[in-house]
Amino acid sequence: MASSDNDRDIQKLVQSNIQLIQSVVDKYDEFDRQIKSWAITLWVATIASGLVQKVQHDTMYALIGVSVMVLIVMGIYDNIYKIYRKDYKKIREDIASMLRTGPVSISLIYFPDHPEGKCLVWKAATSLISSQKPHINLMYWFLIFVSFIIAMFLKLGWIPNHSC
Repeated sequence: MASSDNDRDIQKLVQSNIQLIQSVVDKYDEFDRQIKSWAITLWVATIASGLVQKVQHDTMYALIGVSVMVLIVMGIYDNIYKIYRKDYKKIREDIASMLRTGPVSISLIYFPDHPEGKCLVWKAATSLISSQKPHINLMYWFLIFVSFIIAMFLKLGWIPNHSC
């Protein structure tokens, strides 16, 4: 009888752990959406400010450079959260498979070992340029491409110089 109560307690603990991990994954998904929306907003504001203000070409090139840097920084920031989310999803999948296959072990409940500091930033930066899953960073690469197209149009004179 005590073993049955113990199993039920462990089962409840594991299920509450899954719910907690799912809430963490949902939080990282929300961060992902916010980061992407801020990246687009900052990119549009930077490019549009130069085009609306009718700045000189040299200033517009600087604004395009700033917009590309903003996209790179936001892409790295986005990938940092993706690294965290992936670690938590792995734990959730491990626990869920354990629940499906049989006896529950309390030793499976663990916290992810995230990379820290420079290692984390380096891993996020390399995943930004990685070709393993290009769809993940497609938005950033597309906006960087559009930035270079705008710079090319400036260079070719297709966007007139409005300086006084």
